[in-house]
Amino acid sequence: TNSNPRTIVIDFGVANCMCNDGRTRQGKIMVSYTGRYADSGSSHTITFDNYFVNNYLVMGSNVVENKGLNASSKPYFNSAIEGKVMKPGVADTLYYEANKTITWTEGSTTPIWGDDIYEITGNGSGQNELKTYYAMTITQPLIKEVLGCRFINKGRIEMQPQGKALRTIDFGNGKCDNDATVTINNKVFNIKLN
Repeated sequence: TNSNPRTIVIDFGVANCMCNDGRTRQGKIMVSYTGRYADSGSSHTITFDNYFVNNYLVMGSNVVENKGLNASSKPYFNSAIEGKVMKPGVADTLYYEANKTITWTEGSTTPIWGDDIYEITGNGSGQNELKTYYAMTITQPLIKEVLGCRFINKGRIEMQPQGKALRTIDFGNGKCDNDATVTINNKVFNIKLN
């Protein structure tokens, strides 16, 4: 359309819909945008309307701004997230906010979106269902392939829960799998991403 900003509505309906990732969804995701994703200066705002994933109510917003090219001539974006997730039958369960820089490291010059790879840096904070505050920082850039791998397959995050030991989450060296490790007090725990 000629309107600006434009809006896309992704409507999963009013009953749970089984999706390709094995999760159920219902409700709407709204995307308001001022230009194409690849256009320098464009912004995209994602919000939700009665949107549930596996019966968890998801609220909040994600504002993504295309900042143009960085010093390495790669497109990059600023992402500001404010979110809240409510478990079924529980009030004000999880809070999360983050500020990230997303760099389009590969695939930005091709028309094929499946070859796109992104590098993510930044930090965030939140509160879990036990009302425990935490802060986190990406200490080694996270690498995410759009099509080649479902999971983040490289990078590291440090998470500091209130009153507890620092946790280091390591996503590996680039191999496409759902394996990661969590290190707490020099003890390493293997985990599976889902």
